[in-house]
Amino acid sequence: MDRDEYVKGAWDIHVHASPSLFPRWGDAVDLAKLCLEHSMAGFVIKFHHGSSVEAAYTANVINKDIKIYGGITLNYPIGGLNPHAVDAALALGAKFVWLPTIHAENHKKAFGVLGGFYFQKSSLGLEVNKGLKILDEKGELAKSLKIILDILDGKHVVLATGHISPDEIFSLKSYIKSEDLKIPLLINHTLFKAPNLNEKQISELSDDQTWFETVYLTVADISENVSIKKVAEIINKTSDSHWIIASDSGQKDNIKSPFAISKYAGMLNKEGVNKKRVLKMLKDEPQQLFNF
Repeated sequence: MDRDEYVKGAWDIHVHASPSLFPRWGDAVDLAKLCLEHSMAGFVIKFHHGSSVEAAYTANVINKDIKIYGGITLNYPIGGLNPHAVDAALALGAKFVWLPTIHAENHKKAFGVLGGFYFQKSSLGLEVNKGLKILDEKGELAKSLKIILDILDGKHVVLATGHISPDEIFSLKSYIKSEDLKIPLLINHTLFKAPNLNEKQISELSDDQTWFETVYLTVADISENVSIKKVAEIINKTSDSHWIIASDSGQKDNIKSPFAISKYAGMLNKEGVNKKRVLKMLKDEPQQLFNF
């Protein structure tokens, strides 16, 4: 299959850009220009340090023929699980809210360090000694997160799990369901080190309000995490689940967004994921997530 067929009209819902705590190949404007050259529908910018809403807005003004979304990541630089930061981000047009990533307690368990990765280091100077959790001492959702969920209810804003643990994801999902909250839930890089869900867990979490992200970085040379064969096998075994292909690109040592999603889509198809489903994961599922 011509790789242009994968990329044309596709979304990349997980891309990093400058300015960043980590080395990136370009900023949101650079990324918009490149994705537009490849006729992509749009992309989502993610910053580990806080809000990407402003960068997305500026890139949209400059490049009106492609849609760019931003959001806010609830790490230490914006106060962790900070309802006021979320409230402001939504007022400014945020489409995504990411739960803690590099400062999540589970991030340290998965990657061995807080604030960075084994394959790239952060530029932050202050040392982080304690990871963020979304559960309190009683094992219940933190009060601040419950306030955030009330803010998100019915707003058509995606709640993404960041780097929290499987147990935290299940607790979050249970609360959303028990309170009948209208919030689309995205499980970030499902098969990466965080959260590294298995087939049974994916099946248990699956419903029409939950999407599972699978990213090129999972199989990229710089991370050396999971085999493409295993990824394709799990996607095929969870055929009723909503999967989305993304790149999680932007690193200087990684290939760029259009090339990453194209390569990843081709790899999945070669390993047995139906071409029609691959295209759905690139084009239809992202739109359904946004419109929930």
